[in-house]
Amino acid sequence: LTYTFTDSEFKNSFSSPRPDLVDVKAGDKLPMLPEQQLTLKAGLSSDEWQVALAYNYVSEMRTIAGKDKPSKRNRTDAQSVVDLSFNYFLKLNKEIYFTVDNVLNDVAIVSRRPFGARPGKPRTFLLGFKMGL
Repeated sequence: LTYTFTDSEFKNSFSSPRPDLVDVKAGDKLPMLPEQQLTLKAGLSSDEWQVALAYNYVSEMRTIAGKDKPSKRNRTDAQSVVDLSFNYFLKLNKEIYFTVDNVLNDVAIVSRRPFGARPGKPRTFLLGFKMGL
């Protein structure tokens, strides 16, 4: 289990040509910095297999500096993503693995810069084989 809480603000006022920092005032919150992040991982294993489940949460983030809650177009979505992995160990340093990223297919806008809204990773399946030499 890992949890991070971040409370940040600019200490000085300034102007910048960057679109996320156009007219910053002292006390404004930093853009693209989530306030909360949480990761929880659990797994089981034996000599022949291993299975793991991971939950990741990232709170919404503002995309421009400011104090008040930003409009929807000036913030990302909160994300809750569950990943699953399974490994089966064969003989002689060989392994078959299967992963599912974003098991619940959480749909979230994870960034809005530089060219508009961008989604997070969709549900993804991966099947593979590893061999050690």
